[in-house]
Amino acid sequence: EMRRYIRGITLTGVLLVIVTAAAVAVVGHALGLAWGTAWIIGAAVAPTDATAVAAMGRGLPRRTMVILRAESLINDGTALVIYALAVGLVTGEETLSAVHVASLFTVSFFGGILIGLAAGYGIFALRRRVHDPMVNNVILLLTPFVVYFLAEEVHASGVLAVVTCGLLWARISPAVVSASARQRATPFWSLTTFVLNGALFVLIGLELPVAAGGLVGSGIGTAILVTVAVHLTTIVTRFLFLVVSAYLIRLLDRRPSQRALRTTNRARAVSAVAGFRGAVSLAVALSVPATLAGEAFPARDMIVFVTAGVVVNTLLFQGLALPFVIRWAGLPEDHSARDELEAATRAADSEALAALP
Repeated sequence: EMRRYIRGITLTGVLLVIVTAAAVAVVGHALGLAWGTAWIIGAAVAPTDATAVAAMGRGLPRRTMVILRAESLINDGTALVIYALAVGLVTGEETLSAVHVASLFTVSFFGGILIGLAAGYGIFALRRRVHDPMVNNVILLLTPFVVYFLAEEVHASGVLAVVTCGLLWARISPAVVSASARQRATPFWSLTTFVLNGALFVLIGLELPVAAGGLVGSGIGTAILVTVAVHLTTIVTRFLFLVVSAYLIRLLDRRPSQRALRTTNRARAVSAVAGFRGAVSLAVALSVPATLAGEAFPARDMIVFVTAGVVVNTLLFQGLALPFVIRWAGLPEDHSARDELEAATRAADSEALAALP
């Protein structure tokens, strides 16, 4: 499915993140924020979140859900490169030039992908020789940490390395991992994902009162204004990008296969509303250094407050609006997931019956 929609996924997972971060930075600077602070906020709120999309996007057509979740897997890497560059500018450790920025993105993206592929095949060679389900799952637990730190050591994207390794393993793991190992791993990862995402919201809940307390006087009013403006900017930018990119592709590519993938502006409106922000944005905000050269990091309270406010707004207002937008869009019913489940159930039942005495 990712291969089928790879062009749209790449555009939204890479270019849209850059455009959104830039639009948010311009709006934030226009409202009085320093450029460094505005870019950090832009990097934080630019990526959509796969877990939030999965939790809040029930009722979305299969195609929209596939693109949103796939986009959420790769846009973290783009956002984190922008974030690292923005923090570097604030701290004076980075210089802003086209060549420097291009080299950062190149190393981050292609380095992360190559390390993810290499590590995936290396772990495949290891796990095919391990037959104990418990040991196999211990290797599985350690894999993302090892892959992430390997990539970070060469300044590549650890996020993209882990995602690439995970996508590779989704294809090749059934050949070497037993059903017993998978049955033990699945509930563990479900619980771990839930706890980690919950922990981020608890942490931001602990940070938010501190951040609000640091915004004395008119700072609170400015922060609320910036939060609303940034939230609206993310929605409008996403919708305009989807429309403009679609018509440019339609103008340049008239192949029959491309025509079969065309959709409507109403469907793009659904995708714009379904672009939820979540744990990734919170993690970026929380990772802003508390101090810089012994002093408080510039406008850290503003960054945490605005990012948390945008996340809450997307989950609350967009989450409530999404069912109405889906009905308004009048999208055709998509039964592909149900048909796949029925086919899988029939196949499993047939194999089970054939295995009986």
